[in-house]
Amino acid sequence: MAISNHLTKRGGAWQYVRRVPADLRDSFPLSRIQKSLRTSIDRQAREAALDLDRLWDRRFAEVRERGGRACENGGLPVISTGDLT
Repeated sequence: MAISNHLTKRGGAWQYVRRVPADLRDSFPLSRIQKSLRTSIDRQAREAALDLDRLWDRRFAEVRERGGRACENGGLPVISTGDLT
């Protein structure tokens, strides 16, 4: 299984931590994505991190396709970051 570069262990639980790419920082309310994976099991953490890698790669690509805008019409971002810190 592939291993994400965005894994770190904190307090016994794995965390997913990833910086928003520099060219997209103005499009996101956060400069860093951080989410607890709520597991201490290595394999579960790797699987969850790979899923998050794919999700965020897709989100970043979508924003780039829109010319750096996180939404189509200038309104609120269509990318939910509510569960991230």
